[in-house]
Amino acid sequence: MAGFAPHGKCTVSWQGNLLTVSYEGVFNREGAEVLGQALEAPLARRAGRPWVMLNDARLWEGGTPEAFACWAAYFDRWADQGLVALAAVYSRALQQMLTQTLRSHVSSRVPRHFSDTPEACLAWLAENGLGPD
Repeated sequence: MAGFAPHGKCTVSWQGNLLTVSYEGVFNREGAEVLGQALEAPLARRAGRPWVMLNDARLWEGGTPEAFACWAAYFDRWADQGLVALAAVYSRALQQMLTQTLRSHVSSRVPRHFSDTPEACLAWLAENGLGPD
């Protein structure tokens, strides 16, 4: 089966042990895979040391079922590579509804929190001793 061009855009930035990922648009599987590929080298350098993730989904518009399956597989791998908590920013109730299954999946591996501002997510991480190092 031929692959498709990646749909959706994500940007990643590290601040110590805090990975911030911003999502924009609608993702297909190929678009979701871009994130996993972008994190391969940085996570290898971390060598399993604990890290936390802040997902900023305020500009995210959804994804295909294949994109969600891809993200779930990545979260499993990341939990095995030192991910200890996830905080996510959603600007709309629809985003929360679309990610309900994925959020439940992630919660089975690491503590997670969601809010409508990055500041609230960072505060939750700090309250749990998980802020940037």
